[in-house]
Amino acid sequence: RDLFGNPVKTNPTFLNYKAIFEKKIAEFSNLVINATEGGLPLEGAQHRRLAEVLADFRHTVSINVAARLAAIRNRPNEPDWDGLCQEIHLRMRDVYRIERTANHVCRLLNRMAAKRHMARAIDTEFVRLGKTVERLTSLIPRYQTARSLLHWMDIEIEQQLSADTKALDHIQDPFLKHDKQIERGLRYYGGLSRTAPLLREKMARLLRRLRSWHDTRLLERSAATSLNMLAIAERYTRLELYDHAMRWLARYFQEQRPQEAPCLQGMRLSLHLSLARRQLTQAMQWAHMAQRMFPEQAEIQHLCAQIQEEWVQWQQRRLMILSQAGEDWSAGLHPQKDRRGSSQLVCSRESDNDMRQAESNALRASA
Repeated sequence: RDLFGNPVKTNPTFLNYKAIFEKKIAEFSNLVINATEGGLPLEGAQHRRLAEVLADFRHTVSINVAARLAAIRNRPNEPDWDGLCQEIHLRMRDVYRIERTANHVCRLLNRMAAKRHMARAIDTEFVRLGKTVERLTSLIPRYQTARSLLHWMDIEIEQQLSADTKALDHIQDPFLKHDKQIERGLRYYGGLSRTAPLLREKMARLLRRLRSWHDTRLLERSAATSLNMLAIAERYTRLELYDHAMRWLARYFQEQRPQEAPCLQGMRLSLHLSLARRQLTQAMQWAHMAQRMFPEQAEIQHLCAQIQEEWVQWQQRRLMILSQAGEDWSAGLHPQKDRRGSSQLVCSRESDNDMRQAESNALRASA
């Protein structure tokens, strides 16, 4: 009916639905209540007003939830065990295909490292395997090996890292930015570490370095004693972050008493950092002190011998550079006579300044 209650033409689709409803209602006689106002009446249903139906249910009907749940739980219907077994069989077959694909990719990586001239054929195999992995991953979206394999082979990994880097660039606090970078590295490379077939030596070394860096940051926040400072300096030395290590070693020596001699660990770190940063003059001073204080320590003596060898090589390079540069400086020398009347070569003031500047530049470049 329309808004004024007049009957209108009925859609044939609704008539089909009406016939289906009446057929279902006939199976449950006197149990179906039609509370819709207006429209075509349904045969076999009780036609009542909605307010009356709700009032009757509120006063007379009570639903026993426990009985309903017990009836559902005790139903004799068995699960479809055959269907479940077939589904498990299909999923296991897909898992086997993905693992076989990952092993194939690892073999191709080894072949690529051994034979560079086969790169084009291997690239073709990578394209084919990438399509296979995409198809299998669509079947098992939560399978970690397939997802990490796709991330390894797809350019999306670079896009995600670029987006994370742009987000980190807006952080002003240097400590917060540093922690976010560590969290990003642990989160991203930690996900790749769960794929053992794809984890190369470089990725494993990077993951160990990130975890050690994170542990060092935690130790750095709680640094209160000199031993903690030496431990932080040693951790940074292992990570090859020599500037950070030297900063914490300097803090250790600043808090040390003037009469107190450096310990074995502090002496070893001083020798190692001075040699790693190519501060050979300072390294020689530490070496002379270490030879007097720790004459029986093999590691200290080995570092001292290495520093002396580097010092000799540096002096040889210095003399060679100065001898080669002396030929150019000799053009600025001219003969003059002193008060005694003897003739000698005296360098003019301009050439003397040039020689000092060139010598300092040469020493800085060689060091």
